[in-house]
Amino acid sequence: GTLAWMLLAIALVGWGLRALFQEHVTQQLQAQLVMQLDHLSASVDWVAPGGVSVGSMAADPRLAQPLSGLYWQIDRLGAAPQAGVARSRSLWDQVLRLPVVPASYPASGYSVLPLLDAQGHELLAVARPLQLPEDDAPLLRLVVAGDKALLAEPLQRFTQMLLMALGMLALGLALAVAVQLQLAMRPLKLLRARLAGVRSGA
Repeated sequence: GTLAWMLLAIALVGWGLRALFQEHVTQQLQAQLVMQLDHLSASVDWVAPGGVSVGSMAADPRLAQPLSGLYWQIDRLGAAPQAGVARSRSLWDQVLRLPVVPASYPASGYSVLPLLDAQGHELLAVARPLQLPEDDAPLLRLVVAGDKALLAEPLQRFTQMLLMALGMLALGLALAVAVQLQLAMRPLKLLRARLAGVRSGA
């Protein structure tokens, strides 16, 4: 019973630690996407008539690598909406299909959106509206997205190390329980031997 309860407790702790780490790396990816969104926001210009120009940005080199798992896209909103009026080279010939624009964005200035790319991969995306100062500039939506597969490698490494650490902990506790049982049973073994001596007349 002690061993069964111990193994159950270790399994629950392992599950909880893995969930916390997964949440941590997800928040890290989201923070990186927001940073890229800030860079993109600072690099966008409106070129009349009806064009969007994106200047140089201190961006992740994966944005220039086709299908790298890290993407950005600019959508035109308003009376003549158009998806993907500008996009990163990493999207190649794809266009991210985003849901309908929410009525209002949160106070933080961006929304977190779950998306799927053309291959069906899950993406984590952050989006922000942008109104440029030019009179003829329409409302734009800026999007930066990352493939959730980017989370798989650190999560897998952490899971392996966690399993090794918890396995060693379980083995050490099991040995401690075994030694404890042996020490606890030693007086009973001596009592059994002496009772047997009483029965035999010794």
